[in-house]
Amino acid sequence: MSYDGNATWRPVKLSGKSGIWSARYDAPHHGFVSLKTEGWDDAGNHISQEVIRAYGLK
Repeated sequence: MSYDGNATWRPVKLSGKSGIWSARYDAPHHGFVSLKTEGWDDAGNHISQEVIRAYGLK
């Protein structure tokens, strides 16, 4: 995730299983959060997704 306009990406630890995942993190009290993820299956297929300004912080 990024809090600084995607200049710096920080890893986030996920918990869950079977396609349902969640993350807990401390965020600043203002600005926007961007999210980026990647995944692979057992056959080696790859997917990635980036959501810039996924949500705002107040």
